[in-house]
Amino acid sequence: MKKTKWMQKAIPLSSVTDTQDFSDLQGLKEVLANVRYIGLGESTHGTREFFQLKHRMLAFLVKEMGYRVFAIEAGSLPCQNINDYVLYGKGDRAAALTSQGYWTWDTEEVTDLIEWMRQHNLHCQRDEICQFIGYDIKPVDETYAQIRRLMPKAYFADEELARIAELLSKEQLNSAENVEAKEKILKLHGNVMLYDCEIRANIGQTGYDLLKHCTEMLWQDYSAMKALEGDAIDRDKFMAENIFQMVRSLPADTKVVIWAHNAHIAIDPVWKNMGYRLQEEFGDLYYPAALTFTRGSFQSRLMLKQERRHYEMGDLQEFEVGEPRQDFWENDLKTFSKGDYFLDFRALKKETSFRTWAMDQEMQMFGAGGGFVPFDDKPQGDDIFGKCALGKHFDGVFHIHETTRARPNPTGIRVKGQKSK
Repeated sequence: MKKTKWMQKAIPLSSVTDTQDFSDLQGLKEVLANVRYIGLGESTHGTREFFQLKHRMLAFLVKEMGYRVFAIEAGSLPCQNINDYVLYGKGDRAAALTSQGYWTWDTEEVTDLIEWMRQHNLHCQRDEICQFIGYDIKPVDETYAQIRRLMPKAYFADEELARIAELLSKEQLNSAENVEAKEKILKLHGNVMLYDCEIRANIGQTGYDLLKHCTEMLWQDYSAMKALEGDAIDRDKFMAENIFQMVRSLPADTKVVIWAHNAHIAIDPVWKNMGYRLQEEFGDLYYPAALTFTRGSFQSRLMLKQERRHYEMGDLQEFEVGEPRQDFWENDLKTFSKGDYFLDFRALKKETSFRTWAMDQEMQMFGAGGGFVPFDDKPQGDDIFGKCALGKHFDGVFHIHETTRARPNPTGIRVKGQKSK
């Protein structure tokens, strides 16, 4: 690809790990001056350098730009254990991280990030404290205990709640089970709303808010993951709604770092994914940044079989990929700098050559999530890597040239037959 002047505006990154010296990141202060919600994506859920760079970015944004919330693609209730540790030192750090359920985050790198947040909170001023919050719709395991504890038995029997848990634990529901699950969850949520005054009198406003949130989580899990008429994009819609609810609960003007896969962070008007909904709600206050790489390794689970929203997963293992293919964005991104770098798209969108390259053409992006199919085992096309116009889907990109596998904690290992939790 022929180099143009705007390519020279890439900001070199001196490190992905240094949380003390941010001299190379000072240019980001101007880029993000009017941003309140920065989305940090990732092309895989198992890249060590991505996690380390996000840790470094969090430290920079908290210490030098006033960010106070770290929000991650994980369940809100399970992440409360991590937040309790980050804020108060409550509980065991490793147990708290494991309790969130996803192997993707049960790694040494995320452990280091959590410990950095804890140490920051121990030594910072009160108004500089930062939180760790989850916004995903799953897992929902903890909701049952909370509902059983909070919901007066007169308004919903334990037997009915146990039946909901039984139904939602299944990989697939038949037509009759689908109707039953829907009716019971709607009844539960409806009773929480109908008897709100009586329930508040028993458990208080805080307890009521938690109970209502738990019933909403069950509805989200059912609608996005189990309902026959549901669709995978429903998960993105619900995650965006959970972020909106989180923002409403925070002090005005709180700045938030949002961690998720590139596919969720992107602004996709066709899928109307999470990033699209965030941009629709927040406008230019939302800045989605992709994280990409040239070559290297990452961890994921071998995807053995996929049928709609249902997956058969093999072992968690290391995958290695070489130079990017010609029709992938990464093949162009690797040429911008000899080292790792950041490139701001917002400042370049008036450049004709940039628009021709990033906004007028569509190419594929590499992606691996909770599962991956190696190149040699399946033809690669739109069914695996969606095409996009990079400059329309993202406002910037962090590009890493050489990557390695994230280092799983012992509790983060998964083998064939195990669910993600």
